[in-house]
Amino acid sequence: MVRARGPELLIAKLDRLSRDVAFIATLIKDKKVRLRAAQMPNADPFQLHLYAALSEQERKFISERTKGGP
Repeated sequence: MVRARGPELLIAKLDRLSRDVAFIATLIKDKKVRLRAAQMPNADPFQLHLYAALSEQERKFISERTKGGP
């Protein structure tokens, strides 16, 4: 819908949209999508990419902790 109508995609936190670097990178590169995270409104594409990578790593850590159990 954002690509078709052209407004900005505003999200609360980047990791709430996705914890997949490739997905976020695709959105960042898409000229029809303007992405802004309320948590960091002045972040540039490089910073968004870094935060996406950190979120993906955190997803991996969460999965490992869950599989490891108590």
